[in-house]
Amino acid sequence: MTEVSVLILAKNEERNIKDCIQSAAFAKEVIVIDDFSTDKTKEIAEKLGAKVIQRAMNGDWGEQQTFAIQQASYKWILFLDADERISDDLAEEIEEAVEKDKPYAYWILRKNKFYYNKAEHGVLRPDYVCRLMPAKGSYVEGY
Repeated sequence: MTEVSVLILAKNEERNIKDCIQSAAFAKEVIVIDDFSTDKTKEIAEKLGAKVIQRAMNGDWGEQQTFAIQQASYKWILFLDADERISDDLAEEIEEAVEKDKPYAYWILRKNKFYYNKAEHGVLRPDYVCRLMPAKGSYVEGY
């Protein structure tokens, strides 16, 4: 397993959380920061072995992400949205980056799919997101 903490911010994601967490099975730690879901998000995540911390977001996405970073047990963190999945190829690339242990933040090419259709052109392509980084010194600002 890769020494990385996967951080997922969630609220009422019972439809997505299982597949999301299962796609992060390569990671030593999965943490779900749950904004007091009223569905079964918390229960599903805990059943899958994720550490779940309930905390109100209060409209401040950056502060919630910074709180998540502070909960990480490992040197490397990976942000993941509940409706995202990590491919096997990406998991291998993450493992390689973590093993190299260079103090970089990594931008990941996200492939968007909507109701089984891929977004292959337009404003959603290319869609790079900064998701993998060392925990030390990392924080997020903005709403």
